Amino acid sequence: MPTVDGKTLELKAENVGQMIIELKIDEDFIAVVKNGKIVPKSKWESEKIAESDIIEIFSPVSGG
Repeated sequence: MPTVDGKTLELKAENVGQMIIELKIDEDFIAVVKNGKIVPKSKWESEKIAESDIIEIFSPVSGG
């Protein structure tokens, strides 16, 4: 099972775009990193998720 933000999750999603929808994450202001590499939003639908993937989802933080 892939690891998302430090948690091993059983996902139905086959790609990053489906994962964002399944996890109910607002896709407007996030960045997705899979196995240490940024996945551009334009590639979310074609970027497959494998059992061994480590995925981090980042959102901007305001402040200074």
